[in-house]
Amino acid sequence: QQTYSFTRTTLDDPTLLESGRGNATVLALGGSYEDFFQLHRDRYDRNLAADPDPSDNVIPGDFLSDNAVVEDFRSAFLSGIGSVGRGGFTAFPLPNWTVTYTGVANWPIIRALAQSATLRHGYSATYDVGFRSNPLGGVPNQETLSLPDGSLTFLSDTPFLEANSVRVSERFQPLIGVNLGFKGGIQADVNFISSESYALTPTIPSVNQLQTQEVSVRLSFNKTGFRIPLPFLSGRRLNNNLRFSLILSRANNTARRFTLRDDLEQSISGVIGETFLNPQGEVTTRTSVEPQLSYTLSNQVTATAFVRYQKFDSEGSINPSTTTINGGFTFRVSFSN
Repeated sequence: QQTYSFTRTTLDDPTLLESGRGNATVLALGGSYEDFFQLHRDRYDRNLAADPDPSDNVIPGDFLSDNAVVEDFRSAFLSGIGSVGRGGFTAFPLPNWTVTYTGVANWPIIRALAQSATLRHGYSATYDVGFRSNPLGGVPNQETLSLPDGSLTFLSDTPFLEANSVRVSERFQPLIGVNLGFKGGIQADVNFISSESYALTPTIPSVNQLQTQEVSVRLSFNKTGFRIPLPFLSGRRLNNNLRFSLILSRANNTARRFTLRDDLEQSISGVIGETFLNPQGEVTTRTSVEPQLSYTLSNQVTATAFVRYQKFDSEGSINPSTTTINGGFTFRVSFSN
């Protein structure tokens, strides 16, 4: 989006403001904040080597500038073939995937235990970036690094376009999943889901990390047309359906915040603090158990009962630990002429 601002005295030279967003599916396998930190630490060494003895503690270089931080962030987390789009901020799109393998049902061990079996795996990752024009484009940009021996100032030209928000999200859904079908209408689904996201704020610069690992198990039993042992029904087989399901899940979430400037100052000065590259974060765990029983008779009578138990444990979080139990029962009868 481009916006031109005209005034009576600037009809021939209006002020241009520009903003935009980019989004792409990417490969983000193996990226980490440590890689990002090391890439920018190497940039510091390159800038310093270009001016090894600055008498005024001023070094020409793009160390800690917004776009340099974004470039190293993208290099650390993305496996790709470059960038595209306005300003080169958007990553070149790469495919994600979903894999389903049914041949596991033919394995001797699986075949002896289950009637059907499927292995599943899915991967998705996205890179989102927002950018905008800087009214100070062309003006020298100064970034100061505080060290025990004094401060170093890095000078670079402020670009017209700067990235102001960057996020990379990666999700294995599932990392591995197994669906099993047994005799008697019994089904079992087991899934392990893993996700991770990193959000960069270039102006600070800081990185917010959120990691989630979840294991879920779903057991279900389905029976159709069974006899009810009641005298007035004489043991007749009815057009009915009984279904029971049990869902168990446990998710661990870890949230951390890294401040790049502080970590760089500690690394360069040789003063390594306790939070260097491993800050304290919020750790939460959510455990859920939900059994449900439903009965249907000829699509006219339906009864359902369920109980939902959830336990939330937090460590280092402002949200307190809680336990909730919900339950309910529904009964529905349909009449027709």
